[in-house]
Amino acid sequence: MKITTSLNPQARDGAPTPLSATATVTVVVTDVNDEPPVCAPTSLTVSMTLLAKTQAPITTLQCTDRDVTPIFQQTGYSIVSPSQGMHQYVNEISFTF
Repeated sequence: MKITTSLNPQARDGAPTPLSATATVTVVVTDVNDEPPVCAPTSLTVSMTLLAKTQAPITTLQCTDRDVTPIFQQTGYSIVSPSQGMHQYVNEISFTF
């Protein structure tokens, strides 16, 4: 997202009959990726048995981003650090967007 505006400053000298000049200044304000995603809930514990179906969802996590520009609102998910010993039970992690 960009917001554009133009300004026309004028400069004058101090002579009894002043001379002046003008210029056009264009200001472009561009959105930046300044809002982090917010997830609800911020902490989640999920329990399941070893007999749980494969390929079945076990939980839902909703995250949003308040940035204005659509590309900055896109949220991706990943597992940063699985719990100790969890790797022996998890063969694949997939996400649906």
